[in-house]
Amino acid sequence: MTRLKQFRKDNQGASLVEFTLLFPLLLALTFGIVETGYILYKQNTAQKATQLGGRYLSTRAPLVTGLTDCGVATAADAGTDCVNVPGADSWSVSCSNGSGGNCDAAIFADVLAEMQSVYPNLQASNLEVIFSGTGLGYVGRGKPVPAITVRLNNLTYNYAVLDKIVGISSALNLDKAQSTLIAEDIGEGTGA
Repeated sequence: MTRLKQFRKDNQGASLVEFTLLFPLLLALTFGIVETGYILYKQNTAQKATQLGGRYLSTRAPLVTGLTDCGVATAADAGTDCVNVPGADSWSVSCSNGSGGNCDAAIFADVLAEMQSVYPNLQASNLEVIFSGTGLGYVGRGKPVPAITVRLNNLTYNYAVLDKIVGISSALNLDKAQSTLIAEDIGEGTGA
């Protein structure tokens, strides 16, 4: 009976038991913070890639060919502002996976390669470029002044560590990355 009383009063292994109980929680918290930081890094990198793609498109030869001065056919006199041409601010052409509308596949591939310099895992199926009318420019300019939106679609992040520790198996959607620029200097920059 004396040994039992001594065993109850003995607390030598209490710290080890407490550590054993708290270690998995501490491990999950530490790796959760690290993985969350990496997710934010990936999201920021995806956003930076869209900005780079938009800048590339706004300073190179146009991705969409065959567009008229204001983006729509018009019989208006040369010098007429596009804002006064019906439909000049409501047209839109989308290029996805290098196709659609009058999209130039070679320029699409160049944009993708430029964006992959920042986000290497980016695929052509993730990239969508939308040219839309702004009403800027004038008849006789020779090309439109569109808004260029570069958007990433179907881009996900699969948890690497938290999946193993906590059991988070669903992928995180990173599709919110997009940038829009007005492309007044299309084809007037380097590489045109």
